[in-house]
Amino acid sequence: MYECPNCGGNLKYDIKSEKMKCFYCDSMFDPYEVKDKRKVEEHTENLMTGDEDGMMQVTVYTCPQCGGEIIGDENEAATFCSYCGASTMMEQRMDRAMRPVRIVPFKKTKDDCARAYKSLVSKAIFAPDYVKDPQKIESFRGIYMPYWVYDFSKKGVINYPAKHTYQRGDYEYTDHYRVTTNADIEYKGLNYDASSTFSDTLSNAIAPFDTDGSKDFTTAFMSGFYADVMDVDASVYSDDAEDAAAKHAAERIAGEQRSRKYTISKDSVASSLNLSTDKSELNMMPVWFMSYRARDVKGEDRVLYSVVNGQTGKAAADLPVDVTKYVLGSAILALPIFALFNLFLVMTPLALLVLATIIMAVCGFIMLLEANSVADWETGAEDQGLNFSRNKERLKKEGAKPKKKKKDKAPVKTEAEIKHEEIRQAAMKESQKGNRLLFWISLVVAFLLCIIRPINDAYFYIGVILTGITDCLMLIGIMKNYNRLTMRPLPQFKRKGGDDRADISKDI
Repeated sequence: MYECPNCGGNLKYDIKSEKMKCFYCDSMFDPYEVKDKRKVEEHTENLMTGDEDGMMQVTVYTCPQCGGEIIGDENEAATFCSYCGASTMMEQRMDRAMRPVRIVPFKKTKDDCARAYKSLVSKAIFAPDYVKDPQKIESFRGIYMPYWVYDFSKKGVINYPAKHTYQRGDYEYTDHYRVTTNADIEYKGLNYDASSTFSDTLSNAIAPFDTDGSKDFTTAFMSGFYADVMDVDASVYSDDAEDAAAKHAAERIAGEQRSRKYTISKDSVASSLNLSTDKSELNMMPVWFMSYRARDVKGEDRVLYSVVNGQTGKAAADLPVDVTKYVLGSAILALPIFALFNLFLVMTPLALLVLATIIMAVCGFIMLLEANSVADWETGAEDQGLNFSRNKERLKKEGAKPKKKKKDKAPVKTEAEIKHEEIRQAAMKESQKGNRLLFWISLVVAFLLCIIRPINDAYFYIGVILTGITDCLMLIGIMKNYNRLTMRPLPQFKRKGGDDRADISKDI
């Protein structure tokens, strides 16, 4: 805690003034001046205190239900979990963590955050009403998220293939070249989140942060806010950062005036760069974070996240679809479209049946793709930070157990792969529940009608109605799967405090 030198009140960082402010006597102080005045006390009283070995002592709050961890002021109790939304008194302990090098202070206030979120959800016309609840919006919490920041450079000669194609008479000629040029490339500030609890999808959605606005790290900027814990190594995203820099550089090189008459493979240029990592350092980035509970169609508790970039104001959120609103909206929209087509478009009963069957087949294919997406979503298969944390935990456990001799060399599926397949199969069954039999009946009826081609058009219309009902049911199934992809399973982090049996039925 930072004490006001004038009245002894608690100093907190004020976003608008960019100063440390005492909310009792309204005194303002420079964050670095406050730190300099408190060097002796800082070791025991600051929000986080620095040590000479690059580590710092922190107050960690751990959720007893999901195991999620945040760093906070030891004098300010955390009463709800940002990750699972549980209303619970967080367990408190002192720990050591890596000291960040730089920090990007909050630029957007909570009011700015609320406006950005309201602007986002106002465009989601089919979103449920509860995501627009003003009381929920008030639960946004300012959290500094740990990020790895990478710098890359390349100075020297590079060479890559190019070709020039031209035509003379009836022949087409292609000249192949090997281009050699000097490159002077420098990229600074590519940033990727360093927390397994912060979803990559959300992190990427509010990216990037402008590191030109960063400052030398001091805990004063964090007074009045929380912070997430760094548990992902810099090596996890280094290849992604290098690829992003190389691809951007390749686009610039290929777009140069002297290169435009040649056909250049950007991938070849990117691979020829061999960018070297100048440095990777830990920074803290400002994020407004909100979680709230919702129930899926099966009545199970799920959690939805909303985040706002605390520097730029860019917002992202898990926004499900209200199926009732979607069906009513689609029906209202279908009426004028039907009237318009009826005036200008004439379709035979057979063509209408074929079109309805094609739509049904497309819906079935989409449901297959969604089943895989649901499995990836539920298991976090595409979240690199989360997978790194899980693998580290798994290796730690396996290292403590005696190794068993393998009886055969047959590949054995990991626990994560087995769980992924189980969820995929369950998603397939759920999405096709009540639809599979009707789908095959509709398909067989449509096929027979197309083969037999009865004279009476009434048979075709019966087939169209049957297929149309199947299409509607499958579209509703797609919406339900979509909602599952926007409503996350309640988290269970592999940390001290996680408990799968915890009672998490209460909303925040």
